[in-house]
Amino acid sequence: MIVPSLSYNFIRRVGGVLSRSTRLLSIYTRLIRYQSINKTQLSEEFDVSERTVKRDIREIRNYLYDSEEFLDKQDIEFDYSAQEYRIPKKTNINKKQDFETLLLLLIISKVPISSHIVKFLKSIVLEFFMQDKAYLFQLINQIKEKDYAITHSQLLELQKAINQGNSIQITTLNYDVFSVYPIKIKLQNEVL
Repeated sequence: MIVPSLSYNFIRRVGGVLSRSTRLLSIYTRLIRYQSINKTQLSEEFDVSERTVKRDIREIRNYLYDSEEFLDKQDIEFDYSAQEYRIPKKTNINKKQDFETLLLLLIISKVPISSHIVKFLKSIVLEFFMQDKAYLFQLINQIKEKDYAITHSQLLELQKAINQGNSIQITTLNYDVFSVYPIKIKLQNEVL
């Protein structure tokens, strides 16, 4: 969802007072951009009471919970020491758990994957999870790896043809061209 940036200088006031909907939208925009909101500063900026700011935050919190805006259903937190509201960012711990789950699924599936994909998985570890490199590399090294004569894009096209019941053209080593309707993909005695 694209939300326009709102600056207090450009917000239109209705009768000298900021409209409620504009105030809510401004607070909402700041929160989804993971900005901290100090309720005292906000009440001064919008020329409303701190209780009004709290009510606005409660309305936004209810909206976020009731809508599909955030699939994680993240809540707006209040930091009592800083007197600020914020939506916490998803931590790398959760991302690491998601990545670890993916690796475990690849290990359990025992379906060989391309060495290019394995290299890509390792690059993700080096980019985002350097502190857990040894453990994650140990998992990656347990994944079955194989170089296929068929590329990933060709494999995707083949799977698309199977799903849609379309024909594909196959060219043999002798340059003979056949039009066929694939029904399944079989790799080393395993059906995908």
